[in-house]
Amino acid sequence: MSALLYRERSGWWASAFLGATALHGGALAAYFDVIPWQGWLAPPTPALTAEITVASLIVPEDQLAQLEGDGTSASDPVPPEAEPEPEAQPEPPPEPQVIPDPAPEPEPPPQVTPEPEPEALPEPEPTPEPEVTEPEPEPEPPVEPEPAPEPTAPPPEETANPLLPEEDPAGAEGGAEPGPGPGAPLPEPEQPEIELPPLELATVAPDILPESDPIPEPEPPAPEAVDPAPAEVPPAVSVPEPAAPVRPRLGEPIVAPPPPSPDAEALRRLVSRIRKQFGDSCLIALPQLGAGQAPSVVMLSDRDRSMVGYADAVLPDPQDPEADPISSRAVLVDNRQCPAVNFLRARGEYPAFGLSLGLVSTQVLSGGRLIGSIEGAPSGTQTALLLVDDNGVVQDLRRFLQFSGGKITFDVPVTRDGDARDTSQMLIALATPKRLDTVTNLAGRYAEDFFPALQKELGEGAAIAVLPFDLR
Repeated sequence: MSALLYRERSGWWASAFLGATALHGGALAAYFDVIPWQGWLAPPTPALTAEITVASLIVPEDQLAQLEGDGTSASDPVPPEAEPEPEAQPEPPPEPQVIPDPAPEPEPPPQVTPEPEPEALPEPEPTPEPEVTEPEPEPEPPVEPEPAPEPTAPPPEETANPLLPEEDPAGAEGGAEPGPGPGAPLPEPEQPEIELPPLELATVAPDILPESDPIPEPEPPAPEAVDPAPAEVPPAVSVPEPAAPVRPRLGEPIVAPPPPSPDAEALRRLVSRIRKQFGDSCLIALPQLGAGQAPSVVMLSDRDRSMVGYADAVLPDPQDPEADPISSRAVLVDNRQCPAVNFLRARGEYPAFGLSLGLVSTQVLSGGRLIGSIEGAPSGTQTALLLVDDNGVVQDLRRFLQFSGGKITFDVPVTRDGDARDTSQMLIALATPKRLDTVTNLAGRYAEDFFPALQKELGEGAAIAVLPFDLR
């Protein structure tokens, strides 16, 4: 390596020092704005910001109300909604004249505080109203409390007051002063108090008793259920066979039995004619006692023509052709009820059954009650009540029977399901030595299944009654 590379150059440090000083001095002068620019550098364009001066940004509600009353809209000078408009105007820079308007700022603050005070003044207007009513009740108390202590002693004095004025004229001279007044009358009213209560009670008691008597009178429905009174519908008649004559004992006179009444003789002859002529199948004739004990007949069949021909053959009495004709009533039944009809006509006691069955009415409305009674059941027997409807279904009504004093009554609610029909319902009563299993086991079955089984179980030792009725 040559030594020329390491030789010293004169003036290098001086130039470096001067250059560094000039550079730093210029930077400081530019930072503190000491040297004027003189136009060789374009001065930075100042950012124009629109200065907005507002008189008052807070305007109270009272001031707004005044502005609205004067007709000036408060939205022009006050609300901040107008502020965004000058924000959009900073684009034209040559309008700096808007700035010098700070004068109206001090005016609104002193006006805001005193204005809400006068508005609270009209509130005390309703206060003078109670002043008129209060002084009126003052004169009332001094007069009333003075006579109050007189009736406080015993309550019966009020009832004795009508007698006291009669004694007042005698003691009016001494009773005028308030001092001796309370002392003198105290012993006097005690005597009439003893006499008055019994006199008043004696007059009040009879007034109350007759008023309570008519209360139980308006209760007529009770006797209707107990006493069916089958006046309109005669009960089925039990016509026993003529009893054998009883031989008198030794020493007893022989007395002839009373002769039977004409109606009883006519009824027996009617029963014998019915037994001799059964007529067509599904036909029965039931003798009854009508009004005035005159016999009548109720016929049941599923055919009208059969009942008309049977009435012509049986009802006329050949032994008494001049007698009045026996009244009759034809009742139409459904052919599904014929097993019940044939069961009745096959009985040995037909048509004079041993029971008496009566109904209050044979015309029952749907939703009404079937009321009646059963009589003639021997003591110790089991009684059953059957309903054979016009659909042929047998229903057990034993739960509706009521036993009292040797009499059996029933009150059955009935309702018809379906359209009205011309056929009637059949009500059959039975009295047997024992409870019937057929009624218990076959209730709700059709008549064609029920009555053949009942005939086998029943035997001959049973009492029967039957009546038709209409359910509309």
